Amino acid sequence: MILRLGLFLVLIGRNHSCMPLVQAFRVHRYSVVPLQHFRGGAANVPPVSQKAAHNATTKDAITTTTTTTTTKTTTIRTTKVPVGATRRSIWTIGSLAVLSLILFQQRAIWLPLINKDLILQRTLELLEPLQSNRLGWIYYSCGLALWEFCGLSTIPVETAAGMVLGWKAVGASLLGKLTGAMLAFGIGRCWLYQHVATQLEHNEIFQLINQASSSGSASSVVTASSYSPFKSNTTTTTTLHPHSPLLTAFLMKFSCFPEMIKNFGSSLLPVIQWWMFAAATLIHGGTFTVLWTWLGHQTSTGSSGSSSTTIALSIAAFMGVVVTPLVMAWWIQDLKKWAESNSKPQSSATRIT
Repeated sequence: MILRLGLFLVLIGRNHSCMPLVQAFRVHRYSVVPLQHFRGGAANVPPVSQKAAHNATTKDAITTTTTTTTTKTTTIRTTKVPVGATRRSIWTIGSLAVLSLILFQQRAIWLPLINKDLILQRTLELLEPLQSNRLGWIYYSCGLALWEFCGLSTIPVETAAGMVLGWKAVGASLLGKLTGAMLAFGIGRCWLYQHVATQLEHNEIFQLINQASSSGSASSVVTASSYSPFKSNTTTTTTLHPHSPLLTAFLMKFSCFPEMIKNFGSSLLPVIQWWMFAAATLIHGGTFTVLWTWLGHQTSTGSSGSSSTTIALSIAAFMGVVVTPLVMAWWIQDLKKWAESNSKPQSSATRIT
C-alpha cells in the first residue's frame, strides 16, 4: 500500500503544486527506520539521512566562507589613510599656495635679486663711497659673505668690486666667499643635519653620492643620533680615490648645482670634513674670483673689448656651458656603475638615517 501511494505521488509530482509534498515524502522515505533497530526492547537512534548530512555540511561551509569574507573586508577597511596625514598634506599644499601668492604680489622686491645688470649697478653705487675708505674692503667682504651664505650669484658683485677696488678686490672677494660658504656649511652640519638628512633618506642621487664617497673611507655607520658635527666620524683617506670624500667635495663645488645646494648639500655628507670643504671652496672660488675681478678691472680701464677679455670670457662660458655639465654627467654615470658593480653597497658605505 505504501509503495502504491509513493508511485502515485511520483507520477503526479510533476505538477509544481505537488512538489513540496513529493519532497517531503522522499525525505521521509530515506529516513524510515527499519524494524530491526527496535529489536532488543530498546529503540536505537535513527540514522541521519545522507541528504540531511550533505545539507548540514554545505551550511557549515557557507558559514565558514562568510566568516572569512567578513574578516578580509574588515582588514581592508583598516588600511585607510590616517586623518592626520591627510590634514598635513592639505596644510602643506595650502601653505605653498599662500607663499606663492605672497611672492607673486611682492615680486617687485625679489626680482631685482636675479637681475645681474641691476645687481651690478646697485653694487657700484654702494662701493664707490668705500673706495677712499681704508676699511672699505672689510665692509665689502662682510656683505659678500652674507651674499654667499644666501646662495646668490656672486658674478656681478665681484665684477663690480673689480671695477671699483681693482686688484685689491681679489683678496676681499675670496675672504667673503670663504666666510659665507663656511658659515652655511657649519649651520647645515650643526643645526640642520638631523632634519634634512631624514628628509633625504630616500633620495636616490644623494644617497648614491654619500655611499660612493664613503667607499674610500673606513667601514662605519653614521646615524643622526650618534653623529657629531665637530669631529670626524669616519677615518677617511686623503688620496684622490675615484670616490674619495676629497674628490667628492671638489666635484660638488665644480658641479652645476646652485650655490646653496653646494654649500648646504656638502654639509650633509658626513665624509666631507671641514678642511676638505674649505680647500674646495678656496680653489673653486679663487679661480673664478680672479676671472671676474680681472674682467671688472679691464672694464674700468676701458679695455673690456680687447682680445684677451674676449678669450677669457669665451673660456669661462665654455667651462660653464660644456665642461661642467659633462663632468656632472660623467660623475653621475660613474656613481651608477659603481652601485651596479657593488653587490653590497650598504656593507662599506655610510648611510644617513
